[in-house]
Amino acid sequence: MTTNKIYHWTIIFCFLIPILLIGVKLSLGGNYVQLPDVEFQVQMQYGMDSFPAEKELFVKAYLPEVNQHQEILDPTAAFGGLSFSEQQLEQIGKRGEWRGHSSHPVNINYSFHYKGKALKYNIDKWLPSNIAVPEEVRPYLKPSEYIQSTHPTIIAKANAIANTQSGLRSKVHVLFDYVNEMPSIKTSQLLDAVTTLEQNSASCNGKSRLLVALLRAIDIPARVVGGIILEDIEKRTSHLWVEVWLGGQWVNFDPLNGHFAYLPAHYLQLYKGDHYLITRTSDVAFDYQFNIKKIDYFQVPETAFLSLWPLLNQGDLSPMLIKAILLLPLCALLIGIFRNVIGFKTIGVFLPALIAITLDNVGVFFGLTAFLAVILVVAMLHFPLERWGILQTPKILIMLLGVVLCLLGMSSLGQMLDNSSLQSMLFFPIIILTIAAEKFAKTIAEEGVQDAIKLQLQTVLLVLICYGAYQADFTISFFLSFPEMYLFIIGVLLALGRWIGLRFTELFRFQFLAKA
Repeated sequence: MTTNKIYHWTIIFCFLIPILLIGVKLSLGGNYVQLPDVEFQVQMQYGMDSFPAEKELFVKAYLPEVNQHQEILDPTAAFGGLSFSEQQLEQIGKRGEWRGHSSHPVNINYSFHYKGKALKYNIDKWLPSNIAVPEEVRPYLKPSEYIQSTHPTIIAKANAIANTQSGLRSKVHVLFDYVNEMPSIKTSQLLDAVTTLEQNSASCNGKSRLLVALLRAIDIPARVVGGIILEDIEKRTSHLWVEVWLGGQWVNFDPLNGHFAYLPAHYLQLYKGDHYLITRTSDVAFDYQFNIKKIDYFQVPETAFLSLWPLLNQGDLSPMLIKAILLLPLCALLIGIFRNVIGFKTIGVFLPALIAITLDNVGVFFGLTAFLAVILVVAMLHFPLERWGILQTPKILIMLLGVVLCLLGMSSLGQMLDNSSLQSMLFFPIIILTIAAEKFAKTIAEEGVQDAIKLQLQTVLLVLICYGAYQADFTISFFLSFPEMYLFIIGVLLALGRWIGLRFTELFRFQFLAKA
């Protein structure tokens, strides 16, 4: 058999075997692709300085409850020497209270395990506007201190926007779009509805109060809801969104993040109505923080065979390590397609995939910013070292030291600013950054700054593409269930190995030849 025939039959084998195996698995039934539950371990921490023993300390904070959106497991309260009690407030939520005397600093917390699922609401397009409002919902038609729904400017704006619409859903939609499109700002200032309307910008609390006020102004019951957007981070910010009474149910909306009739799985709900999340003794130093840790959890399908699901049951293996190894071949395939077929040029072959994996620890914004900064700073070392005639090995070692110092500097800055994303910069692969910096510097020297910038931008774009593939829970689950797809990837890469056609970018570069 000739070499060419062996090559072609190898490709056919790599394509055919995965298709046959997947077909057999699916024909035997069973749900192979399991998406993970959204799970977090949450700790709400509160701290107070010492206080005269004859005076009483107290902290009141809303606590999460189980509902159709969220499940709360293993709630645990640490008292810090104070007494603790829980109170159920009708139509508001559950509130915990720590109270007592202490002449020493007090640290208290409330921790729990959170499981959440997204809620998507279907609102009838032809829902009439004149539906009777139940007695228990009527209070949410009245104005309040920060939701001035009877203010002339609120009424005028609500009528101007919504009177052009006939159905209830359409009225809600146009008011939601108006508030959602309003410029967003980051501020800790408490903003009421009228102030938000006048200044035409707000954070979550101002936008939510304005949307509620506009809805109440046209007799649609609405209220704000308080909670926390759960992320794998330490934070001090809570979140406010909106519930609207539509079709006999409360429907969730988030005018800041653009969620229409949808509540994401990672939104922790704590209370309903316009209240303060925390109230406490006013004349004592106080601080708080939410420590949130994301838990990647997949429920292993019982029917799975010839799969990699059992790896998740191995306590010795980190889920992050399994995830990185699982999807590295997929990222390699994407890099091969973009380099050989589309015509991308990147700094290194595997660098985009390795940086994409690292971004999972440090975050996209800080990760890419640090990557570009380190590459630029360390690449500048290349020019004096080159002029001084430094040999290759010492030069690489000096540049490696530069990478280390840059990453240590950013991590130290993160420590001072209490920024966990900056602190985690040490997760970056140092050797890879060093080689990438040298490649970037050589490109500047040999091909010019413009080509070096193009190389850097194409690398960043491919990093983002690999990061998207790496973050998709479906792809992780798919490769756990069907590891035979790695054969398919090998087949595609073998086919790419003899690609002799024009790359996509070359169609534009040489279009003048085609015209000629």
